[in-house]
Amino acid sequence: MKAVVGDIAWREGKKLRLSLDRPCPMHPEGGGQPGDSGFLSWDGGKAKVTNTLKGNHLSPILEVTLQKGELISGMEVDLERDEERNFILSRMHSAEHVLSKVMETLKPGLSVYKVAVGEERTGVYFHYDGPVDWDFAFLAEQEARSVVASAMPVEILELSVDEARSLEGLKARWDRLEDEVVRVVKIPNFDLIACSGSHVSNTSHIGDICVESVKGSSPEWEIVFSLGDRFSMYSREMRRLLSRLNCSPGELGKIFDRLSEENRLLSKQLSKVAPYVELPWEESVVRGVNVSYCAPVGLPADMLSACGRKKIAQSSEVVLIICDDGGQGPVPFMLWQNDEKLDSKALLAVPDLEARGGGRGGSISGRTGCRSLERWIKAIDSVM
Repeated sequence: MKAVVGDIAWREGKKLRLSLDRPCPMHPEGGGQPGDSGFLSWDGGKAKVTNTLKGNHLSPILEVTLQKGELISGMEVDLERDEERNFILSRMHSAEHVLSKVMETLKPGLSVYKVAVGEERTGVYFHYDGPVDWDFAFLAEQEARSVVASAMPVEILELSVDEARSLEGLKARWDRLEDEVVRVVKIPNFDLIACSGSHVSNTSHIGDICVESVKGSSPEWEIVFSLGDRFSMYSREMRRLLSRLNCSPGELGKIFDRLSEENRLLSKQLSKVAPYVELPWEESVVRGVNVSYCAPVGLPADMLSACGRKKIAQSSEVVLIICDDGGQGPVPFMLWQNDEKLDSKALLAVPDLEARGGGRGGSISGRTGCRSLERWIKAIDSVM
C-alpha cells in the first residue's frame, strides 16, 4: 500500500520511529505478541520495518532501519507487510487462545496470566494449585486439536468499554485496558476474551498444535507448544532412541530414571574420590594475583569441579579448569575467584576465548572453544 510518512518521533543513526498519515495494516505488539515487520520503499531508498508499536487507534508506530536512502516527513512510500510472518503469529496467537481455554476448562481454578507468542514456539504461563503433568498436557493438546478441526469462526469485535463490560463471560484484564475501544476475540460458544493480538479468521487455519514441554511446580506452570507437523519428527527420533535402548515405549521412563540414579550415585562417589586427586596445576601471578590453572584430558567435570573448589579454598586467588575431552568442539570450563578480582562478564566477552556461560558468588562456568591455557591467561590479564 502507498502511504505518506507522518511524524518521525525518534532518530538515532539509521534507526527511526515514525507514523504514517493513514490507517496502517501493521499490527502492533501487545498481548504477548511481537509487532508486525516488513519494508518501506521509495524512489531511491528502502528501509526494513523491524517492529510495530502501539500508537493511536488508526496509526501505529513503525520501528525502521534504513538500508538505502533517507526518510523525511511528508515523503510518499510503499509499505509491504511480511504477510508470512503475520500469518504464523496470527495462527500462534489463535492456537494459544484455544489451548488456554481448553486447559482452564479441564482444570477449574487454572488461570493463564501471561503468554509469549513466537514464530516457532509459544509459551503459556499459568497459575494452578495442584499437579500439572504430561497426561494433562496430552489431554489438553488432544482437545485443542479437536477445536481446530471443528473449523470454528474467529471473530474480532471492537467495542466501547461499556459494551465490552456488558458481554457475559468476557475474560479481560480491566486494569490494563486504557483505550476507549476494547478489542474482543470471540470464538462462538467456546471463548470470549479481550485481546490486542492478531488472529486467524477460522480455527482450521491454525494447523496442528504440538505441546513440546511442561515445566514448573505448584502454583507456577509453563507449557510451550509449536505448530505444524512436529509429531513425525518426534516419532522418528523416538523410534531411533527405542531401537538403541532395545526397549518398548512404556519402558523408556524407567530406563531414564535408572540411568539418572546411577549418574547421581556416580557423582557422589566421584566427590568422595576428589580430595585424593592431585591435578597437574600450573601457577602464574597476573597483576599481583595468584592464578592456578590446568586442562586435564578425559576426567569427569564433577570430579574437576570438586578439585577446583578445594584449590580455591586452599591458596589461589583465581582457579581455572578447562575440561578437555580430547575432541575438537567446545568444552566445559570452570573458574573460581576470591573477592571478585577480575571482571567475569568482561572475560566472557573476550572474542579469542569463544566462551559462553555465567555464574554468581565468585564462580563462572560454561563452554569454550579455546583450549589454550596461554590464551586464557592473557585474557584474564586483559580484564584485571
